[in-house]
Amino acid sequence: MDIMQKSVAALSYRFAESRPERQGRRHLDPADFAELAGTGFPLVGVPKSSGGLWRGIESSVRPISQALRELARGDGAVALVAAMHPAVLSYWLTSIDDANDVGFHTQCDEIFREV
Repeated sequence: MDIMQKSVAALSYRFAESRPERQGRRHLDPADFAELAGTGFPLVGVPKSSGGLWRGIESSVRPISQALRELARGDGAVALVAAMHPAVLSYWLTSIDDANDVGFHTQCDEIFREV
């Protein structure tokens, strides 16, 4: 998580350098999300057992929130959209250890592979 957080902070700093232009936008730029993907941030929505950064609510929520806060300093719109990623995946992430249904685990594996 530390490497991802540092990478997000560096990206946020670069985003902040063009804040006036960014604030005037009326659209999201896919290139911003490609850069965010390069920080490893999408892996916050993938459990450690599948090669991701998620290690449970207690260990993961604070670093994810800190990364999003840092990202918002550079571009609030990108941070808002990025916040949806772990929020949507949290339904699977928080119940995967409690589920005994093979179909549910198969579905989770498919979702995490796509991420």
